Amino acid sequence: MASKLDNRREIELAEGVHIHLRPAGLFPRLIARFIDGMIWLAIFIALSLVLSLSGWLIGDEASQGFLMLLAFVMVWFYDPFFEASKASATPGKMAMKLKVVRRSGAPVGFASGFLRCLLFWIDFLPALGTVGMVSILASRNSQRLGDMVADTLVVYRSPPRVPEVESINAPAVRPGVLLQREEQLAFIEFADRLDRLSPARQNEITAPLAALEAARKSPTTTSFALGVARWLSHQEK
Repeated sequence: MASKLDNRREIELAEGVHIHLRPAGLFPRLIARFIDGMIWLAIFIALSLVLSLSGWLIGDEASQGFLMLLAFVMVWFYDPFFEASKASATPGKMAMKLKVVRRSGAPVGFASGFLRCLLFWIDFLPALGTVGMVSILASRNSQRLGDMVADTLVVYRSPPRVPEVESINAPAVRPGVLLQREEQLAFIEFADRLDRLSPARQNEITAPLAALEAARKSPTTTSFALGVARWLSHQEK
């Protein structure tokens, strides 16, 4: 029963650290799509009024051409543009605290976003979205057909629980570089499972950090990783 109620997806990264993703269900995704639809409509109406007022300057045919171009861009590039951005989400998804990621938890690129958008119309057009809705409800990870083909997930962007690392005997250290959320979790979870790793394994995992300038100021890369984990845990509070 617990496995049915808990829809978190556990992802193991190459360095042996696990992160958790929580796929979004049908209802929040429908609301996000409704919000995006309202944004589409508002942009289209606003620009239609501007073009109609300027029609006497550029001509009716040119005005209609611009409207058709606008519709094409909105239909095919609205979702990919926003989902490939740093936010990994359209305005509607951001409002619902959702984002689109690869199944590995990595951000999506423009190609994956465009493939999702292309297949959205297969999910939507038959019976006004019935195919996509049934797919989301039936899929273990709440994926529509476009997600399955593009290898993506729509997940909640709320961060997972941050493990407590107060018992780590290391001073807080600033990483010196901007860390993505997945990288922050990798540091914190490394510290959380330190007592289950042999010294050799600790050194193996943290060895790539030697390339960071801030890491050179620490006695070892392991102590640097622990210091960053403590610093990050303090930022969460």
